[in-house]
Amino acid sequence: MPLPAKIHPYLVSFIKLDFVEQNMATGLYGLGRQSLQLGLSYLQKVDAISIAREEILRLASETDQSVALSVWGNMGPTILQFEQSPIPVLVYLRVGTVMSLVNTATGLAFSAYMPAKLIEGMLKSEPLRFGGSEETAKMPWDRVEEALIDVRRRGLSRAVSLTVQGLNAFGAPVFNHSSQVTMAVTITGPDSHFDADWDSPIAKLARDCANTISARIGYRE
Repeated sequence: MPLPAKIHPYLVSFIKLDFVEQNMATGLYGLGRQSLQLGLSYLQKVDAISIAREEILRLASETDQSVALSVWGNMGPTILQFEQSPIPVLVYLRVGTVMSLVNTATGLAFSAYMPAKLIEGMLKSEPLRFGGSEETAKMPWDRVEEALIDVRRRGLSRAVSLTVQGLNAFGAPVFNHSSQVTMAVTITGPDSHFDADWDSPIAKLARDCANTISARIGYRE
């Protein structure tokens, strides 16, 4: 029996159950209402933070670098978890630390995908954030926007001795099922042990880690 003939009875059953529907104009099949409902039910049960923590632990282990997981809080990008590497670093980021919007890889990873008006307005409070300053607060928006465009183009942010001399970092955004940036993965380390080239293995692993989390919590490009 030809393969299509074997599949057809299953399609008929799935259509009756609303798991599959057929476009009458094109004849093509797609997901039905019940399939979509199942997908939504799964997303409601997904523990995004637990998934992200699992993946950043793997990244820290693979690279021997420090890795931070951040979420967006009322003051901006906020450290939720920080995995310290065996390689000594010049700064230890505590849970609850709020990062500069434009002077840190973490902040840039969020700011590039948040509403521009929101970020522009929040720049006024930059001195209150780690890595922020009065100069940052007064930074012309066109200069900020140029940096954010670069982040979106690469899907990755970078801070090379920007906030702390001798410390490099990559930041990668995590998106949820609604295509909204919901977390950021930041990998950081001393420049003597951290290849900050855009095409470095560390850059790829950071991006892959964030992409894996995004996929696991329901994001689809």
